Amino acid sequence: MDSGSIVYMHTDVLHQTEIVDILTKPETSCTSNVPPYKPKANEVYLFQTGADDWKCDQYLWINNGTKSVTIGNDVLKKHFYKIRLPGTTDKTNGRKRPVGSLQFKKTAYSLKSNKSLILVHYEGDETVYVPVGHGNSKKSDPPEYTRTAPSVLRKIEQDIRSGEKTAMDVYRESISNGSVSGEHQGVLNARNVKQVENLILVTDSPPPVKKVKLKPIPIAWINGLNSDHKQTIENNEWLCSEIINVCCRIISRQFPNISGFQPTGLSPVFDEATKSWSEKFGSFSQKGCPTVQIHHTGKSHWVTSLQSVNDQCIYVLDSFSKTFTLTPSLDIQLAAIYGHGKKHISIKLPEVQRQPNGYDCGVYSIANLLEFCFNGGTSNFKNKTAFEPTGMREHLIKCLELGYFSKFPQSLNSCADSVKMHTRKIECSCVCGKPDILENMFGCEGKRGRVTCSKWVHQSCSNVLGDWLCDEHRSTV
Repeated sequence: MDSGSIVYMHTDVLHQTEIVDILTKPETSCTSNVPPYKPKANEVYLFQTGADDWKCDQYLWINNGTKSVTIGNDVLKKHFYKIRLPGTTDKTNGRKRPVGSLQFKKTAYSLKSNKSLILVHYEGDETVYVPVGHGNSKKSDPPEYTRTAPSVLRKIEQDIRSGEKTAMDVYRESISNGSVSGEHQGVLNARNVKQVENLILVTDSPPPVKKVKLKPIPIAWINGLNSDHKQTIENNEWLCSEIINVCCRIISRQFPNISGFQPTGLSPVFDEATKSWSEKFGSFSQKGCPTVQIHHTGKSHWVTSLQSVNDQCIYVLDSFSKTFTLTPSLDIQLAAIYGHGKKHISIKLPEVQRQPNGYDCGVYSIANLLEFCFNGGTSNFKNKTAFEPTGMREHLIKCLELGYFSKFPQSLNSCADSVKMHTRKIECSCVCGKPDILENMFGCEGKRGRVTCSKWVHQSCSNVLGDWLCDEHRSTV
């Protein structure tokens, strides 16, 4: 024990319940406000401090991690340290790291509710410590380094900023404090004049200006796209709507007899405030056969839909899904294009070629759309198309730069497997023709005998706040 630093207790094991009891109900007479001088193993100290002065125990430590434990309504934080030894060790990345040992270690505990109260426990064997010089020292045999307390450094900086004292004045005032014991010299006061002069240099220097790396200004590329769009394709990134829409415009000019190719931005947006789907950016319009369209599903994914002239069926080609389901956003889009007043819309999802990753859905959507166009607006799912994944993005860039699309490269060994087909239905019960998923539905409260009416309507289409009756049952009331 030394002046101002009191050993709270001696123990080789400190249990969590003891730690919490000490931090919540401290014995104030055993609380320290200055760091100990080279404490020994099994010593426990309790510090009441607003700074990190407790760390300046005249050992050199290496941070060995932290851990937090929730205890009731509070959080106990643990800081682990291991003693630093002379020398360095080389890491695989070429950087040198100081050598540490767990033969002597300390753990600091604090509660989130009172961060100024720190409990420190020293464990192991303090004799393993070997004095170490400052890491930046150029001397072959540097003196032992002791850390000056942060509160002392702040006091020196305040005196410097006043502009009324020289470095020597500040140093003399610091060392003239008679309450600082011999073992705390250089810890609770200035180490030397050079230390004060270095702080003056740091204090007087303007704060470093952080260099901001500016993103290069995009350069125009082709058809309204720029160099950023080209880089997106080259870097195997997820295709944005601008790229998809430009591709669709070019292909639509090549195949004027096929309808569709509407802007992908017409997809509905879910309104969190009303918990319903909004079509504030517009909506897709109905199209006749043959029709093809690329959709954003609302979940960072692109798919292609089409209606062929040979069977009038509506298909959705999804190169990624394993469940072959439709999202609510996709339901709304498909009903707008292919609904034509139908109460039930049947959608077929063939198991087309799967993309080999999670970011090529846009490229495969364009390739599937193009395949349908080159087939004259007819669907053919007897065999899977076998696109060559490695050359698809390069082919996309080439077609965009030519302003003309040719078929995407395909493997010579086409897959002969038959295409498995999945079927889903979109329910459009309301008179507006939009799918039920658009918003909350009201069912007709009317009955014929014991049979309840089966008609349903969207809440916004009902024009009522309470019970709703269809036209048939309203006329009988």
